[in-house]
Amino acid sequence: MFNDTNKPVVYILALEPSGDIIGSSLIHSLRSKTNGMIQIAGVGGDQMQNSGLNSLFDPKELSILGIIEVFPKILTIVRRFFDTINDINNTSPDIFVSIDSWGFTGLIHKYLRKKNKSIKRVRYVAPQVWAWRPGRAKELSNLVDHLLTLFSFEVNIFEQYGLKTTFVGHPTIYSLNNKNNVSDFRKVNSISKNDLVISLLPGSRISEVKSLGPILLQTIINISKTYDNLNIIIPTVTNLREEIYTLFKDIKLPLFVITDYEEKINAMKSSNIAIAASGSVSLELAMLNIPHIITYKVNPISAILFKYLSLTKYVNIINYLSNDEIIPEFLQDKCNCKDLYEASIKLIQDKAIQDNQIKKFIELNERFLNDDTNPSDIAANAILSEYRLRKN
Repeated sequence: MFNDTNKPVVYILALEPSGDIIGSSLIHSLRSKTNGMIQIAGVGGDQMQNSGLNSLFDPKELSILGIIEVFPKILTIVRRFFDTINDINNTSPDIFVSIDSWGFTGLIHKYLRKKNKSIKRVRYVAPQVWAWRPGRAKELSNLVDHLLTLFSFEVNIFEQYGLKTTFVGHPTIYSLNNKNNVSDFRKVNSISKNDLVISLLPGSRISEVKSLGPILLQTIINISKTYDNLNIIIPTVTNLREEIYTLFKDIKLPLFVITDYEEKINAMKSSNIAIAASGSVSLELAMLNIPHIITYKVNPISAILFKYLSLTKYVNIINYLSNDEIIPEFLQDKCNCKDLYEASIKLIQDKAIQDNQIKKFIELNERFLNDDTNPSDIAANAILSEYRLRKN
């Protein structure tokens, strides 16, 4: 029983928007499991802050993807590392939970293992060692007390190194599977059922929007020359809204830039197809049964290093699990408006391709959940079990 004298202190660190959503659900489950007798501290974005977290700093400061891209922000990374360490020492948590950004959060795990072993260390969301840098699996086993995975196939990868590993399932996918109040975005916004609606998802980082935004803009302009009934939806995060409005200010098409999470889901659900930056949003689109293509471009040196370190020919999790390019991948040189236009037109016009994607989405959906149980509840139980072990 949790009470004022038996009150867990949990420090949660999530730096990416996808991790922020996972962290928010986790906070709700932890509070529910402890009847509110818990203290939550750490770093998180809008979703976690809306769930009551007083974030140490804005995680957008550390929103970085790539290898070379890290160097311009090295001073910020070092400063925020020491800020986080000092805050953990001052907070004295029972449990430390990291959710994403292993390049940064892994350093915190290393510090705690060396300097403060009394704090239980939990990793929620496994690094994608199946895709690149497999040595991280062994490294993780030395730094983490308990790993919580989103995908069932990841368990064996880490258990072979003696790491306590629990498959919890994917919280976002669970949430999408249990949404009963999805409104009709087309009806609300007077969009005809015969109109073409395309969702553009240029990423959650400013660097991604600057890199992919102009390419996606020109792609849409080209598509609009073929389809004059085109509507554009751009689900994004609050801090990127003005950047996107500026980028698309001259486009002569109905444009919906959406930051509210529930509305984003409703809007994406109304789409015929989507063009998305490679990442976790592809899973969201898949669970909404939206046919889509993915694209991405990083610094050329980072791209070479990624290719050298990569273990799979696919970057998309759905393609990896299917061992087939179900979702077309347009990366690096293929990330251009000509190739994206041609692929989009093909996806719009070829129902067989759409049906094949949707069929695979439905098949894979069952593999992403753990017996229809809320993944956040499973994660919360695992974390609280580590708290009990620490107290015994």
